[in-house]
Amino acid sequence: MNAAQYLARKIRKAPKASFSYTVIRVGIGSIALGISILIISYSVLYGFKNTIQDKLFGLSAHIQVSKITLNQSFDETPLTINSTLEPIGRPNMGISTALPITHKAAILKSNQDIAGVLLKGIDSNFVAVNFDKHLVKGRMNNPAKELEIVLSSRLASQLDVTVGSKLNLFFIQQPPRARKVEVVGIYETGLEEYDKQLVFASAPLIHRINFWGQNQVGHYEIWVEDIQEMETVKNNLLKALPPYLQVKSIRDLVPSYFDWFTLLDRNILIVIILIVLVASFNMVSVLLILIMERTTTIGLLKALGMPNRAIRQLFMTNALRIIGWGILWGNLIGLGICWIQATWQVIPLDPTNYYMSFVPIAWTWNWYLAINLVMTILVSLIIWIPTYWVIRIKPMEALQLKK
Repeated sequence: MNAAQYLARKIRKAPKASFSYTVIRVGIGSIALGISILIISYSVLYGFKNTIQDKLFGLSAHIQVSKITLNQSFDETPLTINSTLEPIGRPNMGISTALPITHKAAILKSNQDIAGVLLKGIDSNFVAVNFDKHLVKGRMNNPAKELEIVLSSRLASQLDVTVGSKLNLFFIQQPPRARKVEVVGIYETGLEEYDKQLVFASAPLIHRINFWGQNQVGHYEIWVEDIQEMETVKNNLLKALPPYLQVKSIRDLVPSYFDWFTLLDRNILIVIILIVLVASFNMVSVLLILIMERTTTIGLLKALGMPNRAIRQLFMTNALRIIGWGILWGNLIGLGICWIQATWQVIPLDPTNYYMSFVPIAWTWNWYLAINLVMTILVSLIIWIPTYWVIRIKPMEALQLKK
């Protein structure tokens, strides 16, 4: 039997009342705590990021194509659907969905209040972008029925209306025009910039009000197949489309959110570095304590002829076992807490401040694997350093013998 492995097993089986037993448990606990904090932090931070991204992409798509104009109002200059827009439909452009959308400013009036709103005219294909998950009451409006609208819960509260309520819709233009519309659905995203003004309406209604033809739209909203390729698709469209069209990604339209996403990525990197450093420091301390506690044993083993390398292997074996148990418990604790939150949403949030009603969890197994590998490799490499202390221990001094 390998002597180092045998002695390592003996040290691990120290009595519960011994100092070694306590130190080993502290080492396992520190690694478990670090891994669980990393898993929870990553899951929560990217849960926030993914949830807000899904809401943004459901409201504004990944890319918008519109006509270049000096018009500063919400009313759009019509874009004519013709052969110049053919690149949008090419299969090799990385585009999954492209929908014609029209915006128009209007005023909604109820018996209690009025609100300035931005109508988003949609057609029957809009259901393809899966906006239904943001509905809290009712359904999406049927574009074929021009007098149906969907508004946010914030606007519904302001106007004191609910599903089935009738509202007066006024268009400020020459000549002014008005319609009586019905609320068929109420949505909630928690994104104040959208919830305070965006109302879904029928594209044919806006076309009729604008005196537009069937081949005219306000702009195109485009969803890409791979979000990581969004900027690439945008640049390809800029090259392929005529110069009188502008192509903007959602990063250009709402840069503040993406600045925040970048900050999240930077924060998780800082958290990973700090946790790995703390875990490494703890393991170095644990290993030094184990070595110093076993100074007499090390001196005896050297006196019996065991080489330094074998003695270092003895302590490395125990250290790696501590790391292994710590990582196992850390994963069980971290993933368990994430599962509880994802299943029962036990930690609520204020939607007015956090854009969502509970702490979200993102399941990213490739990152969990990366976290475990990084922690294992880096800590294992660092704990080689304290084993060099074994070389400095002299048998005579360790056994307290006089020359």
